[in-house]
Amino acid sequence: MRPGRGITERLARACASHPRRVFAGWAVALVIALALVATSLHGLTSSGTVSGTPESRRADDLIDQAFPSTPQDLLKRFADLVVVSSTRYAADSPQFRAFVTKLVSEGAATKKVIAASKLGVVSKDGHAMLIRIRVGGDSDIKPIVAVVNRADRSPDFSVAITGEHTVGNDFNTLSQRDSSC
Repeated sequence: MRPGRGITERLARACASHPRRVFAGWAVALVIALALVATSLHGLTSSGTVSGTPESRRADDLIDQAFPSTPQDLLKRFADLVVVSSTRYAADSPQFRAFVTKLVSEGAATKKVIAASKLGVVSKDGHAMLIRIRVGGDSDIKPIVAVVNRADRSPDFSVAITGEHTVGNDFNTLSQRDSSC
């Protein structure tokens, strides 16, 4: 074998002498790759739930059957929190109470709030209140987040929301956005 006539050079010469075959081969490889990608993405979802019936899901079902929750138990479980604060008004002022009352009624109007704490927890300085809420699931928190975002535009009050369903909704939204890219 002569020096300089290795496999790379032979392959390069073969490709250069048959360009149409090379392009056709790459086109076939591209079609096969796209088909493989399409079939591998078929089972992906953006939901944060377990698919199928793993042992953990069956164990949860058995626990729920053995120890069913009463409606009173469900009302005690608050998974999300709304924080209302103001540097101008104290939580016991009429303006603060009116703002919170309006916020709670707008939240209730969405028909997604299952329960809310009657009395909010007030901060030590008296300028912030914590309202505990319960909704059915991650997707049910979306209209509540919209209400909170509208209320946060007030010049006198700051409103924020966090919790299990709020974080779950954010995670699902980001997952859907990332999977569509």
